[in-house]
Amino acid sequence: MKVLHTLIAVAMVAACAKRPESIQPKFASATPYRALTCEQLNEERSRVNAELARIEAMQRENANADAAFMTVGVVLLWPALFGLAATTDRSETIAAMKGERDAMDLAAREKGCPPPQVPATPGPPAAGDAHAASAVPPGSTD
Repeated sequence: MKVLHTLIAVAMVAACAKRPESIQPKFASATPYRALTCEQLNEERSRVNAELARIEAMQRENANADAAFMTVGVVLLWPALFGLAATTDRSETIAAMKGERDAMDLAAREKGCPPPQVPATPGPPAAGDAHAASAVPPGSTD
């Protein structure tokens, strides 16, 4: 009976969604991208990066859910392991998109295209910023 439970647990672990960071790119040829201009390449790279970020976020949520189901299943209640089947593993899609992104990057380097402009994200306020100086830390009674 222990052997059966062990086999079920191993099968469920294998069904877990992978973390997006651990998914390797799938090969994609740069040939179709070599005909594009630098501007077209940057637009396509931006589109693929945005879609990849969206899908990676969903994959990350599924990986976290699978980890939670696994923890509950192993520690408390083994039937919770069946919840692992409820999540969708998007590993193949992520691998293909990473491969396409790599192919576009290769084509852009071969053409001598400048890297795409990444919009600046606001960082923490500067030390001399008036708003930072007047901010009261959370939990402070001053």
